[in-house]
Amino acid sequence: MFLVILTSIAIAFVLILLMGRVPAADAQAAAHAGTFPIDADKFEALCVALLGKLGIEIRRTTRIRPGEVDFVGVNAADVTGGEYLVQCIFSADGRPLEPSRVVSLSDGVRAERALKGIMITTGHFAPEVFKLADVAPLALIDGREFWQLLERHAIAPAAAGASA
Repeated sequence: MFLVILTSIAIAFVLILLMGRVPAADAQAAAHAGTFPIDADKFEALCVALLGKLGIEIRRTTRIRPGEVDFVGVNAADVTGGEYLVQCIFSADGRPLEPSRVVSLSDGVRAERALKGIMITTGHFAPEVFKLADVAPLALIDGREFWQLLERHAIAPAAAGASA
């Protein structure tokens, strides 16, 4: 019995290591043929379109660096509305985002007394990041979930770029 458990744990570690070596952009390209590659400007336009569909009106935009933009948005809905801090990070190489980025957003949400923080990336999050999100008011959207949300809300990547 002990040998079975030990083997299972070893296999799990190997699978985790292999998952970390596959760039998220490659996985998304395979799952969504024709939608990759996109550039940072297209990513920003898609983020704006998605936030609009989610009922978040952009009030302030700050471009941190190419491929990285912060938004302050408001959902005006009664009872459930409020201010949102949103960070959108374009990851061309598919590296996982560092936990410090998530901690920084969480700290900003608390300091601004925002309802929630949202981090959107074309890449993915390191596994330890999700443990941080459990204690902070955050929504973490990786590349796979980003594309699923675009599909669910009928946002076409080509159309988003044309309207931006």
